[in-house]
Amino acid sequence: MAEGSYNQFCPVAMAAEILCTRWTVVLLRELVAGSTRFNELRRGVPRMSPALLSKRLKDLETAGIVTRTKAAGQPDVHEYAPRPARIWAVSLRRSASGGSTGCRPNRRWASSTRTC
Repeated sequence: MAEGSYNQFCPVAMAAEILCTRWTVVLLRELVAGSTRFNELRRGVPRMSPALLSKRLKDLETAGIVTRTKAAGQPDVHEYAPRPARIWAVSLRRSASGGSTGCRPNRRWASSTRTC
């Protein structure tokens, strides 16, 4: 996921580097829906190549968004599970409000009183 890095330490930019790659959100949807094994995930996202699925799972594991554990009683079978997103949500909410996360709020939007 580092190939298109924003090179910023803002949590929003860091989350975008991880989550905004092709197929990643669709893959997370499958994990949240209850698919845990590689072949279940393949069936849930049939147009995604196995090589790309493997890469995305490794990237998400490296980023700490997904955990990988060995399946009980089956050699060489692993299960994937999403980690609680609470930390990400808090981080993004703080960043959007200009909290102490290393992001600078956009003055134009921070001072705006209009709502969408």
